[in-house]
Amino acid sequence: MKTVGLLLMILLLLAGYASSQDSAVISTDAPGFATGQDNYNYVGVIKNQTRYEVSVPSRNSDATLIIPARGFIEYISYEKDFDVTVYRDGKPFDCLKIKAQPHQYAFMCKNDYDFIAEIVKPEPAAKSAKYRKMKRAIKKPKPRPEGEQVG
Repeated sequence: MKTVGLLLMILLLLAGYASSQDSAVISTDAPGFATGQDNYNYVGVIKNQTRYEVSVPSRNSDATLIIPARGFIEYISYEKDFDVTVYRDGKPFDCLKIKAQPHQYAFMCKNDYDFIAEIVKPEPAAKSAKYRKMKRAIKKPKPRPEGEQVG
């Protein structure tokens, strides 16, 4: 019985030692991990440079965020590299590949944004009015009084 207790004690000590070694490794991928935070929120701005109202699915809930035409929103992500699909009228409109870099971007007098993404899609040119080529008027010869000779 004493040997079983001793073996269990050794296993618990080894498990504690292994977990302490795992916590000693600090990931430098995100600054939140280096400061001891469990999650780091990457906060950025998504600007809509089109004349359309577009929507973006939220990454941390089932909500849909609407970006007005020529407007912007603040967007939060828990991942450093991620893709965002932009929708217009329920159909995919554009795809953004975002790579966050903590506190590298300034927008609206704040220097603490991690990314800035722009939705820029070439818009179709305005349709010009199509003009038909006008037909030349056919000149009819003037009526001549009777008795006058032609030519």
